[in-house]
Amino acid sequence: QTMYLLLLVAIPVVTIAISGGFAVIRDAYWTGKLRVCTTFFKGVAQTGLKFLPFTLLFALGLMGTHYLGIATEGMAGWLTTIISIAVLAVLFVILLIGFVYVGTSTLYKQSFAEGFKNAVRFTFKKFLSHAVTLFFTLLPLILVAFSGGMGSLLSSMVIILFIMFGMIWVGLVWM
Repeated sequence: QTMYLLLLVAIPVVTIAISGGFAVIRDAYWTGKLRVCTTFFKGVAQTGLKFLPFTLLFALGLMGTHYLGIATEGMAGWLTTIISIAVLAVLFVILLIGFVYVGTSTLYKQSFAEGFKNAVRFTFKKFLSHAVTLFFTLLPLILVAFSGGMGSLLSSMVIILFIMFGMIWVGLVWM
């Protein structure tokens, strides 16, 4: 339970850092010059707060899945499975819209409402492509989740490598 509370705080903090990283990738690609510090902090200032609603929603969704498991303990197994799959599917779509929003809002100056509308439209227009990309991006975390433990050293290293390289890969693919 403590891990979920830590995730509630850590996910938004990491997201602000990712917004700076996406700005570095964008400017390095557009200009051919790699200026990390100034571009990173400009990216955080430009898009860091725009990313927070999606990450807070996702972090709350992760906490909700934990409490959903507690709430469905007395139910029939098939009903618990159906509810869990539905909740995870909704969480996946929210995460997918969030990733598309991150990519488009980093590239274009637009309001949150306009960016959200475009992200929803782009997500469902190219749903399969975005879903496959997100699945392969999240594959290290999926493997850790189904391998049995978040507490082992190996799983911690996989998560750290995912945070370091997986988000950069997402930025390169969607930008």
